[in-house]
Amino acid sequence: MIIALIFALFFVTPLCSQTTIILDPSGDSSTPGRQLHESYERAQTYDFAQELKKVLELSFNFRVILTRAPGQTLEPFQAITLANQQGNFLVRLHFFKDPREQPQLYGFRLFFDPVFDVAPHTLDPQSFIHIHQAHFMSSTTTTFLCNKIRHELTSEVNQKLFDFYGFYGIPVKPLVGCTIPAILFDIGINSDTAWRQLISPVAAAITSSFI
Repeated sequence: MIIALIFALFFVTPLCSQTTIILDPSGDSSTPGRQLHESYERAQTYDFAQELKKVLELSFNFRVILTRAPGQTLEPFQAITLANQQGNFLVRLHFFKDPREQPQLYGFRLFFDPVFDVAPHTLDPQSFIHIHQAHFMSSTTTTFLCNKIRHELTSEVNQKLFDFYGFYGIPVKPLVGCTIPAILFDIGINSDTAWRQLISPVAAAITSSFI
């Protein structure tokens, strides 16, 4: 318990300091993403991010930044650079078409080697850090946040709304180069509006990881 308290004090930013969440909806003006039902991934992830932003800001006092606007084309690593410079936590968003009745929510974090990546690393933030080692800077904090989010998303109430799987550690490209804690949600939906029932649970899960 003492270790958990020390960790919370030094690694988790309290809400009163207005934690900054970076929401990164997949796609941009040149990348529509996967085809869903009547639209494409980039439109639905952006709409989801906008609604999630409203709840996080109005209900939980987070500062939330979206990595893109409609019609905007992103340069490589533009979203990651924004997250590293201004954020405390990055959430990447993806959607895919799924026939099942309940939305399917998969959580991922960046791992290249599941053993080596979680080992203690001493890195000097003032020196050059290889892009494939950037996530070492926040690996322990990411583990802590993922465990808290998983606990919230797998509650008895939420299991009636959607199925959650994860967090899985894989070499997920959109998170490469991120020095702050970062996760990716890949969400299966059976209609282009099915994601709306996920806004409140996802917002509550993100919030639970910081309190």
